[in-house]
Amino acid sequence: MQRPHVTILGMQGVGKSTVGHIVAERAGLEHLDGDAALTALTGKTAGELAAAEGVPALHELEAELASAALESDEPAVVTPAASVLDNETVIDLIRRRSRLVVVLEAESSVLASRVEPDDHRREMTANELARRWATRRPTAVSIADLLLDATNEPTSLAESIASIRSC
Repeated sequence: MQRPHVTILGMQGVGKSTVGHIVAERAGLEHLDGDAALTALTGKTAGELAAAEGVPALHELEAELASAALESDEPAVVTPAASVLDNETVIDLIRRRSRLVVVLEAESSVLASRVEPDDHRREMTANELARRWATRRPTAVSIADLLLDATNEPTSLAESIASIRSC
């Protein structure tokens, strides 16, 4: 089975979309972003969908979108929602379909400060982000090839990824 993707994981606000865009652009790959796919499919942001249909429905759809992205044979940079780390099917796809898995990390207070009111993301406090990451981090680390400090500049993070990624 092919392993065509670079998959970037982490909590909301960590910079997955920003870093993923830079990596994809530099490598000439498509960027398959979970937030963008969600909005394109539903016409709603993650925050709006969670408010309208509930967090479980949001997470189910995020897993479906991540699965579709990872099942593609066209090499891409995939930046799924953090919630996919709670889904064994998606975790298995990440393992089987990614040639490189990157985890971006930052303190929860930094993540919370990056999420603006009326942002596309679901609103979460620093404490909630910390609790969620505490449960998701072991899975993320177990499948990661590279852990990066997301308090560094996005271009620096993208360079770190590009330096070990075989194009």
